[in-house]
Amino acid sequence: MRAFSQGIFKQYLRFEHNDSRPKGTINLARHVRLNLPFAGKIAYSTREFSCDNPVTELIRHTYEVLKQQPLMRSMLSQNPAVVTAIKQLTQATPNYRPQDRRAVINANVRPCHHPLFTAYRPLQQLCLLILRNEGGLNFAPQQNKVFGVLFDISYLWEEYLATLPAFQDFIHPKNNDLDPSTKLYLAHPNALRYYPDFYLKREPFSKDEPCASLVVDAKYKNYAKTALQRPDVYQLMGYMYVLKAQHALMLSPLKQGEEAQEHCYQLKGYGGTIRVAYLPIPQAASSYEDFSAAMQRSEEQLNQQMTTVRADISSPALNA
Repeated sequence: MRAFSQGIFKQYLRFEHNDSRPKGTINLARHVRLNLPFAGKIAYSTREFSCDNPVTELIRHTYEVLKQQPLMRSMLSQNPAVVTAIKQLTQATPNYRPQDRRAVINANVRPCHHPLFTAYRPLQQLCLLILRNEGGLNFAPQQNKVFGVLFDISYLWEEYLATLPAFQDFIHPKNNDLDPSTKLYLAHPNALRYYPDFYLKREPFSKDEPCASLVVDAKYKNYAKTALQRPDVYQLMGYMYVLKAQHALMLSPLKQGEEAQEHCYQLKGYGGTIRVAYLPIPQAASSYEDFSAAMQRSEEQLNQQMTTVRADISSPALNA
């Protein structure tokens, strides 16, 4: 909407004509090719300011792709301002043809520069990403900035893990849960709250003062070959301290086939361990059925990892 608030993108384009009302530059070579013997027509070209240009055609093609998806079609039809912008776009691109999509993409390889339509450049880049099916965001580092509809993948990642058998006996606090056990302080009218993703309770356990044997934090980040980031470690250490837990686990996605470093850190001070586990995500499935089967194998692998972790933290030597 930021781009359309600047108006429909306009651009000078050259148009070729062949009729009896010349009003531009006569193209002699084209005239000789088309109009001999002479029948009253003249071939000429004009340079005109047009709303139907490669940039608006690119946006139109992107809209036509998105509206094929029920969820996106519903989202695009809910906002009156978006509906109005789409109507203006449709009227401005009468030459739209689905078969021209590849040519339109190629015509937008160079970023558009216009002092009056500055917001169209990021929109152009987003449309190219969508039409090329390059995707937008994942847990790997990204170099290009992408502007568009954002989904909280970290939250979806956490809620997906909560459905797996490996976490069925874990406590999974909700961020909108006002349970007294989520208060950080013992007694304060405006107490801060803490929300670990998952924790495995340990006796003695009470609702007012819960204890945990293992705290798990779901992170939608690529920790396969990098050390843990300081804020993530501090967050886990805070959960461990409040829940009197000696062990914590960070669960991260992993590209299937990629080798990951084994992370297991021994903490100083009060002691304890922080380790990283991974759930492999299929990258080259040829169908939904193949992807589903591969995910089931990954989930079984994660179940085995969690069984091993729980056996390790129960070891007297590790808890000494």
